[in-house]
Amino acid sequence: MNVTPARLVVAFLALTTLPSAIVSACQDHPTIPCSLVPESPVVTVGEPFTVTLSVTNLPGNPAAPLQDDYEFVIDAQAFEAMVFEGEPPFGGVECWADDTGMELMVDPPSVTVTLDDARSAMPDDPVTWTGTFTITPTMDIVEGYHVQVNVCGGETPGRCLVQCFNSACVLAELETTDRPVPHATFLDPLQFGEAGGSLPFAMQVQRNSYDPTRELTVTVTPQNNADPIDIFPITPPELTTVGHTIEAGVMDELVEFSCGLHYPCFHGVYNSYHVAIHDGPLELWNSRYVFWEGLGVARVNAAPMARNETVEVITPTGGPLTACEDSSVHLRLYARNPYHMADLENVTISLDVPSDLEIRSAELHYHDNPLDAIDPPPAELEAMGLVERTGDTITITTPRIDHRYSIYPGPAPPVFRDLFEVELILDTPADGLLDASELAFSGVTVTGTVLGVDFRETSDPLVFPVEPGPGPLEVSVLGSAQPVTVTPDGTVSWEDGSESGATSFDLYRGEIASLAADHRGECFVAGLTAPSHLDVELSAGTGWFYLVRGRACGSFGPLGLDGQGDPRVADDCP
Repeated sequence: MNVTPARLVVAFLALTTLPSAIVSACQDHPTIPCSLVPESPVVTVGEPFTVTLSVTNLPGNPAAPLQDDYEFVIDAQAFEAMVFEGEPPFGGVECWADDTGMELMVDPPSVTVTLDDARSAMPDDPVTWTGTFTITPTMDIVEGYHVQVNVCGGETPGRCLVQCFNSACVLAELETTDRPVPHATFLDPLQFGEAGGSLPFAMQVQRNSYDPTRELTVTVTPQNNADPIDIFPITPPELTTVGHTIEAGVMDELVEFSCGLHYPCFHGVYNSYHVAIHDGPLELWNSRYVFWEGLGVARVNAAPMARNETVEVITPTGGPLTACEDSSVHLRLYARNPYHMADLENVTISLDVPSDLEIRSAELHYHDNPLDAIDPPPAELEAMGLVERTGDTITITTPRIDHRYSIYPGPAPPVFRDLFEVELILDTPADGLLDASELAFSGVTVTGTVLGVDFRETSDPLVFPVEPGPGPLEVSVLGSAQPVTVTPDGTVSWEDGSESGATSFDLYRGEIASLAADHRGECFVAGLTAPSHLDVELSAGTGWFYLVRGRACGSFGPLGLDGQGDPRVADDCP
């Protein structure tokens, strides 16, 4: 018999494709990540070998009750199998156990373990279980062995509430020796984050004495068994296609990537990341050997109902907001239906804005699905609603926001109908923001009702810094028609801002006795809007001098020149 040469050990996480009519089962019967790894990709015919199973309890179902002690029954089986070349995208080889394949002895055949819910605030059991199973083959001459495990959690009559099915292919040879196998290990395999954010992953890829003359290629494949819509994109994206190259002679290397928890998605949704190490460059997945190693998990632990983001700040120069420039801000407000199987009704979306901003445009639509591959994006679907402004509050009302599966034409719908978007462009006044140092918005507030239960959530506020613009000229310059004067009753007057461009004024005062080249007085009154001020402290026997400085566009004007022709310098006014 020709024994198939050693190619790989495959550890698959089962992926079930559900008909669109029963996609709710994705939430009622979620899968969990489990990794099945044999001790060696090739074993000697008839000799016992072991496989290691790791199971992590991630229910991924926000509607499921929180159980601190979740019981899982793990059943394991093994069969004699034929081996054949695998098809893309996995490549390598696979095992097939037909009706003639003998079932082998597995020890233990079944295990019951207790795991905490990953959301538990008071854990008393682990979240992950790792254990080994020993398979004892017969002495028959076979090509390989097919090992499979079924993990069933929260079993009720006729079904499992949470499940994972996994299998592995182990090749058999008449004589074999241990072969070095490269492998990848996630430094922190289980990551949690908020929808809309990003999670970093790092894995140490080790050659492990494997042929140093060979180039290795590392690829990462994301999977989501709970909801096929929510595949989190990987950065750099080429890690999922052409892969990352580890040059010949390099014994180990740290490979890093991040996943974007795209918004919207549900609390509890997770993606698993499978790592493949290819011997040689990646050419149509036809490498000499392929080794499946490593499993990372990214899980959403918070999915906000209300969210806002900045799309663009529009200025004449293309730079940041600057005082006294005619500018605009483009905001995107989100309202998400927090429940996946019922509509959010009587919805209001409100945002407090500065009173001097005007609405240029407001467009309402549902969110484009970033996975639909429609070009050019986005493929927006217009939504119905009413936009009103009362005082400093903009309010958008809509009768309802559909749930995720209200319309589900296929595995990747063109839009997420459970995410309502408001594209809002707000204009500053024609003369821009005057003396503001920042442009601040309250967080967006979303309210609505699901099945008679009221929901309300407010996002974080938005704050834009405002850069100072050009300052005014000197106030009451020498020779001005309205110089700085003081009347007997103590009224200090100066010219208005029509000449200098000042919108407010700082008044400095100092004792005449202390007047010197290096003394300009102290800040007396700051931010005066009128070109005069009554000094009630001025009385007979006192002598004061006064200087006036203009303000405009967040900047200060000059105090004029001293007797030496140098610019006067004084302490800032608050």
